[in-house]
Amino acid sequence: MRPSSSRFTPFDGVSSVLLVGVAAFYLLFLASTAVYLGWADAAHHLARPVLWQRLGLTLSTALISTGVAMIVGIPGGYALARLPLPIPRVLATVIELPMMVPPATVGVFLIGAVATPPVAPLLKIAGISLGHSTAGVILCQVAVTTSFAVCLCAAAFASVPARVETVARTLGATWPRAALGVTLPAARNALLGATLTVFARAAAEWEAVMLFVGASRGATDVLPFAVFLDWNEGMMGGVVTMSLMSVTVATLASLGASLVRRSSRVG
Repeated sequence: MRPSSSRFTPFDGVSSVLLVGVAAFYLLFLASTAVYLGWADAAHHLARPVLWQRLGLTLSTALISTGVAMIVGIPGGYALARLPLPIPRVLATVIELPMMVPPATVGVFLIGAVATPPVAPLLKIAGISLGHSTAGVILCQVAVTTSFAVCLCAAAFASVPARVETVARTLGATWPRAALGVTLPAARNALLGATLTVFARAAAEWEAVMLFVGASRGATDVLPFAVFLDWNEGMMGGVVTMSLMSVTVATLASLGASLVRRSSRVG
């Protein structure tokens, strides 16, 4: 960040105008969508129990998948940021792949994974069916978001100077104690911001769900998938209402992540 005493240059002005223009462009999307729906239709669709059931399913599955993704992402991100791993660039590239490919591709890969050994026999023995089930939705969300979790956690740990941990070990702390007692608390707010970002991404997932799990009312119709289903049925009021609800969830998660990261910088 530039010192407050720096002069405001023409480049600063152009950059600010462009930034405001982009924000206004997106706000226009939201405002025009709300106007298109109208207050009467919004009240009608918000009164539908199915809408709140879909919201509950979205939030619950996203919470579970975020927990799983972060359980993997925190140690994985630490290893990526701190440890001298073999072929680190290759490892990082493989981990980043789910972020780079279309989510539908992840759904295709999951179909192959559960249809072939060793996963297929294990699922059969356990009597687990992932098609048209909430468990399948969570698996899709985890498959997509774990990549985000590892990369965001790696960035969080990388924001903490390595010398902090080195000093702690020099003073006699063991490696686990230095990592858990010094680095982890120092990266806490950044990790919380990463968690909220992963949650928002999980709540937005639907392409992998569509291909791998399929539609089943009350079990797989999370908000973004339900938007697609209602669109196919021509139920535009439901489409717009659920889209605005999805934007609300994403906005709250984004604001929360921004606030905790800002407090981290201040501290």
